[in-house]
Amino acid sequence: MQLNEKTGDKVTVAKAQKALESLRSHQPSLVWKSARSEYTVEDAAMPRWYAQRVAAGTWPPVGPQLDWLEE
Repeated sequence: MQLNEKTGDKVTVAKAQKALESLRSHQPSLVWKSARSEYTVEDAAMPRWYAQRVAAGTWPPVGPQLDWLEE
C-alpha cells in the first residue's frame, strides 16, 4: 500500500479510482478511460491540432507525406 506524500494517508484503490474519475470530469478531460478500464493522460493539444489541419485543408493527408526528407 502506498502513502500519500503530502498527507501521509494510505492510498487505497477506491481513493485512486475517485481521483482518476475527478480528473476525467474536468472539461477538457485530463484523463481518458478505455472500455477495458485502462487510463491514460488526455492529450489536450490533439483536438486543437486536428482543428487547425481541417481548417487549413491539410486533413486528411493526401499523397506522400515525406517532404521533410528532402530538406
